[in-house]
Amino acid sequence: RECHPGVLNYGHHPTTARVRRPIMELHLLALRANLYGRTLEVFFGPLLRPERRFPSMGALAAAIRGDADAARRTLAACSRKIIWKNALQQRFTIL
Repeated sequence: RECHPGVLNYGHHPTTARVRRPIMELHLLALRANLYGRTLEVFFGPLLRPERRFPSMGALAAAIRGDADAARRTLAACSRKIIWKNALQQRFTIL
């Protein structure tokens, strides 16, 4: 079993287009692979920030880069054992 750190957004995408039902997007920080049709186990760690509307796509992109950096720092500073022990685990199929 492989484990890859990442960041996840679950929400309504208020900057790009408000959607009726929440959408989940997962970005793996150190893996480039085609995962469509595969089932993944996702462990939810600490919340980095709530979803919000940004004034521009550039501001959104900068926030996402900051989120990825914060996730890397969090994973590097904390024992993965502690994070995963307290994490919520779910299984998802990438559509």
